[in-house]
Amino acid sequence: MSDGYRLAAQEVGHVLQRSNAERFEYFVHKVADWGEVWSLRTAGGWVLFGTDGGIQAAPFWPFREFAQQCAVGEWSDAYPEPIDLEAVVERWLPGLARDGRLVAVFPNTSGESSTIGPLDLLERIECERDKISDD
Repeated sequence: MSDGYRLAAQEVGHVLQRSNAERFEYFVHKVADWGEVWSLRTAGGWVLFGTDGGIQAAPFWPFREFAQQCAVGEWSDAYPEPIDLEAVVERWLPGLARDGRLVAVFPNTSGESSTIGPLDLLERIECERDKISDD
């Protein structure tokens, strides 16, 4: 997995200010292109948060810098951790679906995100990967 791509602070701030829908599209394109997803982890495991409907959601970001920005408050003891996209596609998303959980795609520092079913996200990522391989 790549740890070499670094975003400028200005880009991080600019992207975090985009709408949920714009951040969602950014996420899908970047993870399909770079082949990894970032989440937050603590000594006790991966972080989850509850949606308004009471369902747990796994937060995913496209790059370390975005995840790090959200490691505050109740997640202040969490650290960004990369997950290979193949593991996300083959194990994580099907597992989250089996467990009745959702995915919070690219939360911003206010906790706003696009919440989507894991299998719907899987389909979007696969479509984007197909588009990239056709280019």
